[in-house]
Amino acid sequence: MIDLEINGAVLEGIDLIIFDKDGTLFQLYPYWSRMALLRGRCICRALMAKAAAIQPGLARWLALQMGVDLAEGRISPHGPAGIESRQHIQVLLCRRLQEMGYAADAHIIREAFRQSDIYFSREERVREAHVPVAGMTDFLMSLKGVCMCAMLSNDTSSKLELSARSHGIEGCFQMFLGGDTAAFPKPNPWGAREIMAGLRVPPERAAFMGDSVSDLKCGRDAGCGHIIAVLSEISDKEAVEELADAAVRDFREIVVRKAGVGLY
Repeated sequence: MIDLEINGAVLEGIDLIIFDKDGTLFQLYPYWSRMALLRGRCICRALMAKAAAIQPGLARWLALQMGVDLAEGRISPHGPAGIESRQHIQVLLCRRLQEMGYAADAHIIREAFRQSDIYFSREERVREAHVPVAGMTDFLMSLKGVCMCAMLSNDTSSKLELSARSHGIEGCFQMFLGGDTAAFPKPNPWGAREIMAGLRVPPERAAFMGDSVSDLKCGRDAGCGHIIAVLSEISDKEAVEELADAAVRDFREIVVRKAGVGLY
């Protein structure tokens, strides 16, 4: 059991921390700029195979529909990248393409996502694309053996494990729960409750860390004893700070203490 000291406040009695992935453990733009553009290019190739005339810049336009502005080098705070589920983004892209007059269907979109996943199935590519939030690795290593950790994300469970493995932090986690195995996506509290039940940790001894309103609502509605916001480029600062017990820009702002004792 640990306590966390954040900006003078002490969050006490924590046996488990549930982490969101993108924007919380890893920076959003380095990964999503690559993934969104690759998905867009895969979709364009599929449309061209159906003898469709493709407008110049369609792949970058598709990335923008996913909330990734490649021209400005930023992620939209409104998502859907980093916020909404994989299925939500697929449906959105299919609809937007059909509105543009393209003969897009669900199969084309799903296949483009599958091909993109295959590309990012190699550790070296994931390691390059997933840039840790400052202090993340040291923070997780300080928890190893004294506090359980889990990762909850809309990404697939295998990709969560791959992300952790590519940075040598897989041993810090006792559970990975992705959107492919979750009965309901965040902000529904199902995933957080499933993790706490699986690791046999009562909600009052669990903390939830995320960068979006969706993340924090999930933790709050699951009854987690502590809610911590990691502010990213998609964070609605006012909204997340209202939901959170504490907020940080990165993990260097958090001090880990043995419960009731001193610093690690």
